[in-house]
Amino acid sequence: MATTVPDRTTEVELAIGGMTCASCAARIEMKLNRMDGVTATVNYATEKAKVSFGGDVAVADLIATVEATGYTAHEPRPEPERTGTAAPREESDPLLPLRQRLITAVVLAVPVIVLAMVPAWQFEYWQWLSLTLAAPVVTYAAWPFHQAALTNARHGAATMDTLISVGVSAAFLWSLWALFFSTAGTPGMTHPFELTIERGDGAGNIYLEAAAGVTAFILAGRYFEARSKRRAGAALRAQPAAAPVRGRAMTTRRAVMGHAQEGNPRTMDHTEHGHSRPVHRHTTGHGHSDHGNSAHDGHGAHDGHGAHGAHGAHGAHGAHGAHDGHGAHGAHGRVGASWRTAVKATLHCLTGCAIGEILGMVIGSALLWGNVPTMVLAIALAFLFGYSFTLFAVVRAGVSLRNAVRIALAADTVSIAVMELVDNAVIALTPGAMEAQLADGLFWYTLLGGFAVAFVITTPVNKWMIGRGKGHAVVHAYH
Repeated sequence: MATTVPDRTTEVELAIGGMTCASCAARIEMKLNRMDGVTATVNYATEKAKVSFGGDVAVADLIATVEATGYTAHEPRPEPERTGTAAPREESDPLLPLRQRLITAVVLAVPVIVLAMVPAWQFEYWQWLSLTLAAPVVTYAAWPFHQAALTNARHGAATMDTLISVGVSAAFLWSLWALFFSTAGTPGMTHPFELTIERGDGAGNIYLEAAAGVTAFILAGRYFEARSKRRAGAALRAQPAAAPVRGRAMTTRRAVMGHAQEGNPRTMDHTEHGHSRPVHRHTTGHGHSDHGNSAHDGHGAHDGHGAHGAHGAHGAHGAHGAHDGHGAHGAHGRVGASWRTAVKATLHCLTGCAIGEILGMVIGSALLWGNVPTMVLAIALAFLFGYSFTLFAVVRAGVSLRNAVRIALAADTVSIAVMELVDNAVIALTPGAMEAQLADGLFWYTLLGGFAVAFVITTPVNKWMIGRGKGHAVVHAYH
């Protein structure tokens, strides 16, 4: 929205679209500042431009200048006011197109990379399968890079998108030439994986894994960057609305404690700061002994309910804070977990286990190890990757690495152990599976079947543990 200051200078904030790096913001800022009477500052993180202008310059002129630079601009649309009774309006997910391209790139690029780096998997026509998988990645998934590079080229500029587009295109086009017009397309051609440098013409080499892999990695970085910016913006917008809720919860908490004080003078021991401290006592309402952990500051009271301090050994505490309209459920209370929560926890561990186990088998096969050392490596990596998913999430929440390791061990050990026991038992009991090679279909069918059986068996185990405050329940406070 535009505003006018006393010296007849108008200020406006524009929403900028199409920026992919800081150099884009610098280019837009430079173009706007070249206009007579215009002073502009472009923020790449917020995707906003604050512009001061005067004279005969209009907002339409500013937008036209930005669009001529190769980007989009418009005044921010005011957000509709939401009342307490009105349901929030569903908004489209701006990350959906980027997420779809990322998923496509990862799913198709991983087989291309593995085929190029593991000679044992290179069957007779593997290079043509790699071309089939890499083509959608280089065209559809990498299209935003190509589009930005073309836009920059029309304006005589180059950005990081130009570098990505040129690199991916060069790797893909060379591979096409080598496959169709040189010896790379010969049936039975293999790519040795060597850490040596040799002189050669390169006519029999293809670089499809580079084209697909770079696209997938860059898209992953762009997606996580966009998601972080969106979450940060949502947190800032939610702060003004969160303050009244906190005040209401604290008011209710004081009312509850005041009521308890009136009913039993020995219930609370008040300090000079106005806070209450629970003392060792016996409750009269339920006949259970409270051991001094009934109402921790900021956790015990919930809007619309009393403090249920006498229903468990630790009563109304936990890591989830105050929730409107719910009672205070401690981590040790017998609260049943939903199947949805159990399924999420199981998939969380299963994903890490699958990545680690497959990676271990690939490494063991590439090094020509036997079944026993390969299986030991696969199980070790399954635990490592299974723990890592929880570990990274907890560390991002601000927990120290040492404590995060303890939380991950407590959360996932039983779940991963059950999965590995079931999965490897299925492989061991399937005739011929232990002798099957990575290129054999029997091996992969058995492995996927083992994962499926492990999922079915581990899910109720996780449900039982989460319902008792154990297992994956210990990390819920950090989600």
